[in-house]
Parts: sequence; C-alpha cells; structure tokens
Amino acid sequence: MAHKYNVRQNVKIRELSHQTLYFHIRIRLKMEFHFSEPQTIFERVLGGHFYINAIGRIEPGDDGKFKEFLEKCEPPPRLTIYIDSLGGNVEAAIEIGRVIRASWFSCSIGRYLIDTDQQPTDLLTKRNLNPGKCISAATLVFIGGRLRYFPNNSIFGVHQFSFKAR
Repeated sequence: MAHKYNVRQNVKIRELSHQTLYFHIRIRLKMEFHFSEPQTIFERVLGGHFYINAIGRIEPGDDGKFKEFLEKCEPPPRLTIYIDSLGGNVEAAIEIGRVIRASWFSCSIGRYLIDTDQQPTDLLTKRNLNPGKCISAATLVFIGGRLRYFPNNSIFGVHQFSFKAR
C-alpha cells in the first residue's frame, strides 16, 4: 500500500540549546480509500469479509473521489469502514458521511490490515485492527455510520468548527 506524502517546506526551527536545532516537519497524508475483499476461497464460501480503510487528511473533492471509489469497487452493503484521519475539509467530510449513511455502512476508528505472516494453508486470513485517530472533520465521516465502533486505544476528538463568512 503506497502513500503519497506532502511535506511542507516551511520548516519551523527552534533553538533548544546553543548548538542543537530542532526541526519540526509536518507530513500530511492525502485521504486514500482501500477496499479489501475475501482473501481465501473459504472466506468467499462463508460470504466474505469485506471492509474499507479510509486513511489520511480529508481534502476538498474527496467526497467525489469516495463516490467514484465506491462505483469502481462495488462493495456490498453493511460493511465496515475503518477511519484513521486527523480531519480536514468539513464540507467533503459531511458529504462522505452522507454517502456512508445512504449505503448502510458501519464505521470504526483505526486501520484493519491483513497480517503479512500468513501460511498458504490458512483457511481464514488473519487481520489486525490497529488503533487510529478520528479527529476534527473526520468525526463527521464517523457519525455517518449506521453502527459506530470505538476500539480500545483509539482516539476520537471533537472541537468547535468555524466557518468564515463569504
């Protein structure tokens, strides 16, 4: 799974001592969506194990990107979307939440990842739920879920939103 990184060049430099400088570089992941289908024949026979990971910063236009993503992968209803995001654009987040609600998806915080330590003879693929963050505008995506799950060690952060008058 490849990630695209945006590194801001305006680096903050603070002097911690007379010879040591501290560089604070802010790295932002753009929002990416990943769909996972059943990984083995046995999982397919049992009806599958489908889910979506939504990871990264929510940017303007991500709502359209999410709709296109759903059209391409055609996920079944009532799957879970795992969210790991620090927020971003409020309008895009609201629309993604509406699409999630209309599609009858559930939401959870974190990343659901396939365990790379698999044996070819395993009937079921091992998966790990890693704790994540759902902060700021990402909470508007989360509340779109028909069912909402808050796993241990995950972080959910809400604050007051502000809009500038146009």
